[in-house]
Amino acid sequence: MIVERFEPLFRVRRALERRPVSESALAGEIARVAALLDPGAGDRVAIAVPSRGIDRLAEVVAEVAGVLRGAGAEPFAVPAMGSHGGGTPAGQVAQLRRLGVTEERIGAPLVLPDEMRPVARHDAGGALLLPRSVLGAGGLVLVNRVKLHTLFEGAVQSGLGKMLVFGLGGTEGAEAAHGEARACGGGRADLLPVLERALPRLLAAAPPEVGLGLVEDQAHALSQVE
Repeated sequence: MIVERFEPLFRVRRALERRPVSESALAGEIARVAALLDPGAGDRVAIAVPSRGIDRLAEVVAEVAGVLRGAGAEPFAVPAMGSHGGGTPAGQVAQLRRLGVTEERIGAPLVLPDEMRPVARHDAGGALLLPRSVLGAGGLVLVNRVKLHTLFEGAVQSGLGKMLVFGLGGTEGAEAAHGEARACGGGRADLLPVLERALPRLLAAAPPEVGLGLVEDQAHALSQVE
């Protein structure tokens, strides 16, 4: 006869901290986007949107587009998701629509991430890329969730910078960044130095930019916007 001995079981209840952002704080920070970017009348402004399901994402993008229109600009949304969405322009626009970011919802067109153009180089020679539509715009607004990364730690983790390097450059940009990490003798856990070297080069090449960082609480509800 086999006798199995089990450790005692305990019922555990975890209380998630909920800190919903106030509507006034949300509106105030989104209004700062137009004030900081200060677009000229008629300027086309790209709003870079990620592939992740983020609380109130469509609402935030719609509000950003609204304040830009109020400042006289002509905003458009562009996917910034690297190889996600099947790695194709049409698939990435379809991914945004699945997240609720539609032309009707945000009051601005969704633009296919068209021809990628090299604007700088990684140390090992790989191209740093941006879409032609973004390079031709008068401004760029990056909208993304900011959080800890699962593979590396540092001053830059998962958020606006990673979106600029890996996301806005499309499949080619993401592959080049991962290739840079491999060329430097590292793997996916060694992406931090790649980000730190690439960011200033991309920021220097991009149109004037503003980043809007979104933070969620433990219940995955929008908690902070800055």
